[in-house]
Amino acid sequence: MKYLVCFALSLTISLMATPLVRALALRQKNLYKGDAERWSGRYVSRSGGIAIFAAIILPVSFLVPLSLNFVVLILAALAVFLLGLVDDLVGLRPYVKLIGQLVASSVLVSVWINTGLLSDIRGPVFYFVYIIWITGMTNAFNLLDNMDGLAAGIALITSLFLFAYNYLVDPGNHLAAMLPLALGGATLGFLKYNSKPAKIYMGDCGSLTLGFLMSICAIANTTRTTAATANTMFIMLVPVLILAVPIFDTTFVMILRKLNKISIFQGGSDHTSHRVVRLGLSEKKAVIFFYAISAFFGVLGIVAITAPYPYLYIVVGISFILLVMFGVFLGKLKVYRTGENGVLIKKEEGNGHGMPLLTELLYKRQFLEVLIDFFLIFLSYLSAFYLLYDKDHITADKDLIIRSLPVIVLVKLMVFYFTHIYRGIWQYIGYNDLKKLFNATVISSAVAAFAIKFAGGMDISYKIFLIDWMVFFLLAEITRSMEKTFSNFFDSHLDKEKSVLIYGAGDKGVMVLHELRGDKLLSCKVDGFIDDDPGKQGKTIDGVRIISSGRELSLVLKEKRIDEIIISSARVSDAAVRTVELLCAGYNVLIRRVNKLVS
Repeated sequence: MKYLVCFALSLTISLMATPLVRALALRQKNLYKGDAERWSGRYVSRSGGIAIFAAIILPVSFLVPLSLNFVVLILAALAVFLLGLVDDLVGLRPYVKLIGQLVASSVLVSVWINTGLLSDIRGPVFYFVYIIWITGMTNAFNLLDNMDGLAAGIALITSLFLFAYNYLVDPGNHLAAMLPLALGGATLGFLKYNSKPAKIYMGDCGSLTLGFLMSICAIANTTRTTAATANTMFIMLVPVLILAVPIFDTTFVMILRKLNKISIFQGGSDHTSHRVVRLGLSEKKAVIFFYAISAFFGVLGIVAITAPYPYLYIVVGISFILLVMFGVFLGKLKVYRTGENGVLIKKEEGNGHGMPLLTELLYKRQFLEVLIDFFLIFLSYLSAFYLLYDKDHITADKDLIIRSLPVIVLVKLMVFYFTHIYRGIWQYIGYNDLKKLFNATVISSAVAAFAIKFAGGMDISYKIFLIDWMVFFLLAEITRSMEKTFSNFFDSHLDKEKSVLIYGAGDKGVMVLHELRGDKLLSCKVDGFIDDDPGKQGKTIDGVRIISSGRELSLVLKEKRIDEIIISSARVSDAAVRTVELLCAGYNVLIRRVNKLVS
């Protein structure tokens, strides 16, 4: 009941305080004109962090028993809040804000370790890990606040998962459970006024405070998690999963700016959220897209509490690889202009140098593809043991696994090299590429089994190699298809100039579909296939519905603005074409055959 009261109080205070703060800011003309980072030319108050801070601190102060740990937390959060507020009002240099954050986090970590609230099982090493974690997450949320509703919504989602995590680990730690609930209530109330089009921004005083307190929520139960799992890696694994979106965005921006020799401290529209908008999503859809990713990793983090850690690491490893592939896909967008650091341009105007180093690795040396396969080989081989044997058996075979692992990695990579697997371009993967991949994985598994069992004399079951092959082929196929999947997903959300129907749902019709989707200069959106075969009608091809040339076509023409109908096959009779022409009469629809498209 106390937890529900905490959330309700935070929500109520936030709903009441946010419009009040906005009104005061408008009266005092404390306004901010959105720049390229936020893509807004409107004047909006950026003092929403004041309402957020009040909505967090007041309920927690009322409901959590007074203690040294709590007092230090409030003072440290107040220091970070004031640091952000001064920056919003008069501006501070990045190193000044960084020094303030380091001091606040150092004091809090020192007190909490001495009182036993934080685990110190690694001594001074963990002291610095905590400080880096807190400071990193504080700035991660600051960087994430680059689109209306994004930072507040991600904070709401992660805070609810952090509450679930802390409550499941230690229901008696009221501070660890209350704090994320207060964060959730405060951000939910603020989100009403911050969703696009935002009436108020949270400013640095809000984003820095959210990041600081969120990082504290993530580590407030490290002593209990260590005792429960006897696994120090678990201490940071769950928080990293729950806070995956801000961590991913910050890491992505830092790497890209480092490669392009741009300061990591300046603002800019080169964040992951901005890039998915340039790929075709609206700002609202982009925000929801990252909400979904945050929720997925939040669920994964909660599952991690009870899941056996070997299986967890395998799932996390796969998720991490997919996240890396998504980052590589986004990184190919050229958003930086040569010689103009931080000046960002639209995708279609891109003539900058983009990512020369990453491009070199991807298309010339294929370094990243080899690295991904290395991790997949490692994951699939370990997965084979965990799927076949119990924990005791694996422990007994630990030395055998360690000795055989380098052999299987070396053999598979060498076979992949000699079978020219790394000459393909993943973005255009097709049947022949998958066939070649299938053959290469079969050969590599067979050679590895021979090298380990006969040449190496290691007693490992053939079932291990069979399971390893199946898992590895599946993972390799998924990772190689992801870039094409990402591309198709975002292409389907691009604003197209022309709406097209394709007459003929056969092989040539599918070829026309792929050509229209692949050539962005055509700017066509395929809204359906037309086919007279009753067995095909109502079904879909690559997400596109097949309709008849009769009543269904008439309804589509009435409901949608169709610009063209493309006859994909010469087998479509002139009589069928005339029927379609009659149905299209009065709708100003152009009808063309595929062999006339070039002209």
